[in-house]
Amino acid sequence: MKQGKRLSRNQRQHLAALGFNPFEWLLCKQANGIWILEHTRTLELKEIEAPR
Repeated sequence: MKQGKRLSRNQRQHLAALGFNPFEWLLCKQANGIWILEHTRTLELKEIEAPR
């Protein structure tokens, strides 16, 4: 999988609203209204819905 990218301001706000710490997550993939996030330390992957 590709290397994760830092989140934009709007993406950080959306993650914070979902209860995630946005500074610990990187965006790996954005497709079909789904974001695949990678944790910076544990390398855990999560799928969440993108905002509409």
